[in-house]
Amino acid sequence: MMNSLKKAFFLPNKSKAMAFRLILLLHKYWFLTLFCSFKYLSLRIGEQGVELNSVIPINKKKYLIFIFKIFNGINKYWLYNFKCLVRVLAASEFLRKKNIPYTLFLGVKKQNSKMLAHAWLKCDNIYITGSTQEDYQIVTFFTYDPFRK
Repeated sequence: MMNSLKKAFFLPNKSKAMAFRLILLLHKYWFLTLFCSFKYLSLRIGEQGVELNSVIPINKKKYLIFIFKIFNGINKYWLYNFKCLVRVLAASEFLRKKNIPYTLFLGVKKQNSKMLAHAWLKCDNIYITGSTQEDYQIVTFFTYDPFRK
């Protein structure tokens, strides 16, 4: 715990502010997933079943990689791990505020007679959250594209 606090202390201010906002968003969506229906949450995600065809500019790709690193750092060093759906919802809000198009996937797989669900977020071949989606069958996907007419 102390090593993670030391590492957080020496982060640049931009990273500290981003991490703090992300932690607040993660808690917000943790609460919403507990007490709200998925129908309500799906209104915040994007358009269901629409393919994403936008190309992301290079400066926004750098921002995506920055968000990816912040997400992984928080997931690794925070007091507890958030579920994949909570992480995906928080990341989607980050990307919507910057007008970055994304696709959110929801999938399932059967393992040892148990049904497992998973959510992951993809932007232009970059997996922001939930990078272990192999063997999952995509049930549905949601797309946010600010440039779509």
